[in-house]
Amino acid sequence: MKKNYDKILNAAIELMGKHGYHGTSVQMIADKIGVTKSTIFHYFKNKEGILFAILEDYIPSATKGFIQLANDENINGIEKLKKFIRYHLNRVAETGDVLNLYLSESKYFGEENQEVIKKSQIEYAGLLQIIIRQIQKENSHIYKNLNPKILANAILGMCNWAVMWYDEDGKLGTEGIAKQFCELVLGNISKNNRFLKYY
Repeated sequence: MKKNYDKILNAAIELMGKHGYHGTSVQMIADKIGVTKSTIFHYFKNKEGILFAILEDYIPSATKGFIQLANDENINGIEKLKKFIRYHLNRVAETGDVLNLYLSESKYFGEENQEVIKKSQIEYAGLLQIIIRQIQKENSHIYKNLNPKILANAILGMCNWAVMWYDEDGKLGTEGIAKQFCELVLGNISKNNRFLKYY
């Protein structure tokens, strides 16, 4: 039973990633794994249910790792921000196909599922805001007068956009990209500041 369930989700990830949510039918998913539509409807009420199941599995695992980082009292704010950027880019590399569905296709959910997704987005961005506030508290000259919510959304936008262009065979791996992203978001720090030594 579990085997068919996993096959359905994996086929949906591949097909929706290639054709989009509206461009993928339940019949296409059934044909991909060699089952009937009735088999799929045994597990899922409709196509939205399939996509929601994919994200329902992905979102908590992504947030869980970030919660641990944001609440670690043994790490200063700047180190947390650097670790977050590396963490998020690793998620892009490892599960970029699912992240792409999360960013581009979840808008097609009904009202109830939209609320779940919105809540998860607010929670994730909120954790990054905690880190930014910690940086501002520890270093009065860093991000001075910047709104943590706006800055968090800007950083997330930069990191999320990487899903559109990241190439695992590219010249820079996630570590190299993370280093450059860190230089961008921490570029207002004095060159003499010891925190500019990223690695």
